[in-house]
Amino acid sequence: MTDTLPTLAELVAALPEVYQPIHGHPELSSSVSRTCSDRLDHVLMVHDLLHALHGRPLRVLDLGCAQGYFCFRLAERGALVDGVDYLRENIALCSALAAERPTLAVSFREGLIEDALRTMASKPYDLVLGLSVLHHLVHAHGADQVRDWLARAGQGGGVFILELALGSEPLYWAPALPEAPDSLISGFAFVHEIARHSTHLSSIERPMFLASNQYWLLPPLAGRIDSHFTDPHELARGYYGGSRRYYRSGERFIKIFRYDADPALDNRGELAREAAFLENPPAGLRLPALQAFGEHEHQGWLVREHLPGSLLLDRLRQVPTIDHRSVVRQILEQLVLLEQSGLYHGDLRLWNLLVLDDDQESESVVLLDYGSISHAQFDRAWPSDPYLAFFLLVHEILIGEASRPEPLRSAAMSPWGLPPPYRECAAALWGLPRDQWSFRFLLERFGAAMSAGEEVSLVPLTAESLWMREMERAMDIHTDCIRELRWEREQAVQGQHMEQQYALLLVWSQELEQNLAEKNGQIEQLEVLVQHLEAEMGAYRQQLQSAQDQWRSAQDQRQSAQEQWRSAEARAGAAEDLVQLLRHSLSWRLTAPLRALPTLPQRVRSILRRAGHGWRQRFHAGLAAVIRYVLTRPWSAALGFRLLRWAPSLHERLRRLFLAGARPGATPLGEAAPLPAAPAQIERLRRALHAAAHRAD
Repeated sequence: MTDTLPTLAELVAALPEVYQPIHGHPELSSSVSRTCSDRLDHVLMVHDLLHALHGRPLRVLDLGCAQGYFCFRLAERGALVDGVDYLRENIALCSALAAERPTLAVSFREGLIEDALRTMASKPYDLVLGLSVLHHLVHAHGADQVRDWLARAGQGGGVFILELALGSEPLYWAPALPEAPDSLISGFAFVHEIARHSTHLSSIERPMFLASNQYWLLPPLAGRIDSHFTDPHELARGYYGGSRRYYRSGERFIKIFRYDADPALDNRGELAREAAFLENPPAGLRLPALQAFGEHEHQGWLVREHLPGSLLLDRLRQVPTIDHRSVVRQILEQLVLLEQSGLYHGDLRLWNLLVLDDDQESESVVLLDYGSISHAQFDRAWPSDPYLAFFLLVHEILIGEASRPEPLRSAAMSPWGLPPPYRECAAALWGLPRDQWSFRFLLERFGAAMSAGEEVSLVPLTAESLWMREMERAMDIHTDCIRELRWEREQAVQGQHMEQQYALLLVWSQELEQNLAEKNGQIEQLEVLVQHLEAEMGAYRQQLQSAQDQWRSAQDQRQSAQEQWRSAEARAGAAEDLVQLLRHSLSWRLTAPLRALPTLPQRVRSILRRAGHGWRQRFHAGLAAVIRYVLTRPWSAALGFRLLRWAPSLHERLRRLFLAGARPGATPLGEAAPLPAAPAQIERLRRALHAAAHRAD
């Protein structure tokens, strides 16, 4: 009787939990824990974006595939899918479903997610699903270990779709989860939350993230990452706390801002202002084209055209001299265009100006940081006035160095701290009431000063202007002193810290020396022990070698005995075949009486012994009659003697009986009584017996 395979209904009934719909069998999917259709829409959208990027079928891995719902749906899209799950019942059902659809490139195996993550580098995948499974790993192994596994697995370059549980969920594994769920995937270059979905366990929605080191995906756009960074420029130095990420991808530039960062950073407002500005920019400005903008409660993102070039901050360090007048003119022209639309740039700094690569002979400069552009006449750094901030920018361009983003910048903003022709422009502006200041006025005065070609200042230095210039110098000296004191304080703090560390190191070194002395003693003891163990191991190796030799000899003997036994068995079988052949032959059956003759006397005596004395007498009498009958006829006597030669003992008895004659009182046959025969008859029998024996010879 052969075993029958279980039906799909039996396989479903054997599951601990029907977590996903049974693909292709709605009749078995009436009581699933999660419908999965909401997550499937996002998974298929990501698959289609990646498929368009690669131009070939994707290699997909589903970690914790459960009943294989996502695997089969992706395989129907043309993907090459592997599913792994630690439950044997899940794999049995998935394999049975796969057998129903042999045209789909989908396979399943039983295994641990931990092992799949550890070995993923040897078999990279284009897309990896980890939907609501990682919290079990965090509970079992800790967040740091899972973060390390994911970071290593991400080096393969694939895109991960990860649905992460939250520590606020009322379940046993929640205390082990990190406060920020995406901290588990902090090792990836690109991290983006695409959705949140409810579960069957609680009312708390779980976030679904995209993570990759080679690709960015902001549906419906996607691309390969050329470079990425978290600080917009060198001087930022972690100012945004990693809440902003920037990506370069071909002709695109991507920004992703977190909204749960410090509100003072204004991530949400700055990103929204940039999108609004690029959607409806003033005419005449060279600006990158906006391609996408989106946001949700926790994050916002923007995709725009990438303008090739380098920051003015970096260009001033690379090129000793630049045409600063051309640069200032271009900045003024763009500020005028903004001003005509009632807009002002609130962060005029060297790192927010881009020198384009399209003109190698002269510097083409455009404004950046469009999120700092608004209708407010306000600069985010001191002195807060956009016109005064412009003169500070001019001063930084002239000296080729930017003031660090500190509470107090350089105070060189008065006309008397600037060289010609900027002094004339600033003095003319300062001569107007504040409500009449404008960038157009500055541009006109700058153009006039440039046309005059005067390098000598025409602005008189009054006592007030001299006092203001010296005050600016004093403020700069004060600022430098503050920076120096801050640096010294930092050095002192570092020195105190180093002294404390040195004191601790001394204590640790003493403890280490003591531990080292103890360890040396232990090492010496261990060395002696190792020597004894090595000697014992040598003896054990010899014993083992001897035992192995004996075992090999015994194996050889056993092999030889087996061969002899097989040979003897073969000979015995051949002999048995011959015996059977002989016993079934005609000659064996014909000679059966002859084989019985040697045992005939014993059989006769046995019969007579059982028959008793009377029977013996009657048997002897009958035998005597038979003998007389045989011996009285020459041909039968001769035949009888020939036959008697096959029974020597009977032959000998008859010879003694009939040749020697009957003796009175003797028993010729041993146990039988004397035969009643006359001497004459015996004589005749004796003579007949002699004659018959002679003929027989």
